[in-house]
Amino acid sequence: MKNIFSIVVLLAGMLFLSNKTLAISLEGDSLKHSLKNKPDIIFGFFPNPAKDKIFVETNNTQELCKIYITDVVGNLVMEKICEKKKNEISLEELNSGIYYLTITQAEKSINKRLIIEK
Repeated sequence: MKNIFSIVVLLAGMLFLSNKTLAISLEGDSLKHSLKNKPDIIFGFFPNPAKDKIFVETNNTQELCKIYITDVVGNLVMEKICEKKKNEISLEELNSGIYYLTITQAEKSINKRLIIEK
């Protein structure tokens, strides 16, 4: 039976997510693991909840990286290109509420909930 788990690392208040697949199997007293080599999308953003702006940090160094913010219905409310490793995004045009922040890079994507409190 396969179980799928997400591993989330919180470091200095930043959330880092990776799309690597980690397979773990238990055999007796030993623990074996393997890591499939897929390109990473590693990003963190803060603060969350946010007020007027967020900072998005990514490991993007070579490939085109895009940031999308959608509302809970799925409407695209903002789209930005990651121009550097640390990107500042203004939220002044958005109302308080729950949104989803999605990072895409090399046909891979990761999304996370973003809360805006004004």
